[in-house]
Amino acid sequence: MHIQSATTLVRVFLCVLLFTVTISAQKKPEYRTGHLLKVEDSTDLMDQTHKANYLLHIRDGADEYVARYSMTWFGHDRSGLLKPDTDVSYRISGKSLFVKTPDGKEIKARLCKMRGSILAC
Repeated sequence: MHIQSATTLVRVFLCVLLFTVTISAQKKPEYRTGHLLKVEDSTDLMDQTHKANYLLHIRDGADEYVARYSMTWFGHDRSGLLKPDTDVSYRISGKSLFVKTPDGKEIKARLCKMRGSILAC
């Protein structure tokens, strides 16, 4: 019975160790620095699902990104934290652009693409 308890204790220890290593090895998001060119209000008064929409224009070297930041009626409008003509930390994940605000939180926006002369978000 004593050997069985020791074996169980070793298994528990190994599980905790594996869990700790896995958590610490998780990749932290890598942010880049870009220049916020403008925050453009693109709210559609006919849109009943969103209380506000903004187009965020960010330049990073030769690359320029445009993303739509939308909030529902229950969300908080954090666009006031973004000041045009300033440098911002941002990251891209899939079809989303995340901008870090001065208070350390993120604003999630959907990346847009130019299709001819039309901006599709």
